[in-house]
Amino acid sequence: DAIIYGFAMANIKIHYPNFFNRLSSAKVFAASVIIFLILNIYIGNTLVYDFVGAKTIPGTIGFTLVGILISLWVPFLNDHWFVRKIGNFSPAKAVFGHVSQYSYCLYLVHYTVFGIIITYTTLSMHWFIQFVLALIIIFMISAASYYYFEKPILDWRDRKIRLT
Repeated sequence: DAIIYGFAMANIKIHYPNFFNRLSSAKVFAASVIIFLILNIYIGNTLVYDFVGAKTIPGTIGFTLVGILISLWVPFLNDHWFVRKIGNFSPAKAVFGHVSQYSYCLYLVHYTVFGIIITYTTLSMHWFIQFVLALIIIFMISAASYYYFEKPILDWRDRKIRLT
């Protein structure tokens, strides 16, 4: 469902630029951030799927709301001068560059890692600690997968293409 929100925002930007510009206001951004924080801090952990079943908001509704709210950040972040300035900052380029390299593996392993962390943690951890722990593990697995599996295959493919 998150992919469709991205396509929807891209479609709105291309075909309805005036509406996209209205969505890029600080008010829309601030409202979506506030609702996002309220959903995740005060109402329930909508970011982390609860495999135990003790959620205030069901996962399907929570994930949908989070996806829509985050997609509402895109118009503001797309054109904001501060984001453009940070985007030219080397550490930010490095972080986003690595995330984009690992994105496929992030997608493949995230659900399994979240499920294991949430279901099998014996410590009584707050959902945010579980979330951060899962993210660290997911990024470590994704980085290892990229450097030891995906990159060598892509390099091999590129050498084969150049030879033919």
